[in-house]
Amino acid sequence: MDNGRFFHIDWAPRLKKVVSPENSPLEYLTVFSLKLSKGELFEREFTDEEAGFYVIEGTCEVESPQGNVILKPHDTVFVGGTKLRIRALDDLKAIISTAPSPVKDVLEIVKIDDAVKDPKLFRTAGGENFTRDVVTMIGDNIEGARLLAGYTWVRKGNWSSWPPHEHGDLMEEVYIFYYLPPPGYGIQLVYESLEDLKMFLVRQDDLVVIDRGYHPNVAAPGFEMKYLWVISARRAFKDRIYGAWKVHPDFKS
Repeated sequence: MDNGRFFHIDWAPRLKKVVSPENSPLEYLTVFSLKLSKGELFEREFTDEEAGFYVIEGTCEVESPQGNVILKPHDTVFVGGTKLRIRALDDLKAIISTAPSPVKDVLEIVKIDDAVKDPKLFRTAGGENFTRDVVTMIGDNIEGARLLAGYTWVRKGNWSSWPPHEHGDLMEEVYIFYYLPPPGYGIQLVYESLEDLKMFLVRQDDLVVIDRGYHPNVAAPGFEMKYLWVISARRAFKDRIYGAWKVHPDFKS
């Protein structure tokens, strides 16, 4: 761990807190890993907070006001001020993120199959050797107070989060690398100036905290890299603006 900015998810059984304001520079975000065996039930009341539930591996069934819904990898649930109840249909790995929120009685399900067909949620970004697909799962499609979240799928050996951008005055963020098959690896940079650059070698199941600073990354040649990004606005509602980041002046086109 580097000053509370680098963590590895060990996928301990049941719910485990990975990172929070208690062990990192984050002010609002908390991230949990959730590992369930087939048939196990997880339920939690999210009082005075909103949460994102992201399926990484396996399938599960979530209770919703419209009835039970089956979720598969990449499917996402947004919960605000209400209970989340999940039953694993087979061995399940999921990430849960939370942030303080006044939102009440909201449970929204976003299926990956629908998101990739929606031009407001899916885009291929970059070019040359910095091409990636970006899927927004919790964005303007959800009436939240703080959380934004989605997936970035980086092409083999490409850069991502490029050109370098930052949003530290408005939002804090974590990157969770969930698909980076060995022996592949990536390199994550975080810096406010190159003189104080922090560099992390990342592999599958690593998490990097981005409380402030520019944060480009790159996958090793020949290897794809996929990561879940989760953002919390610093001021509820006011700072929750998807796309409100500043590109480094040296890299503006």
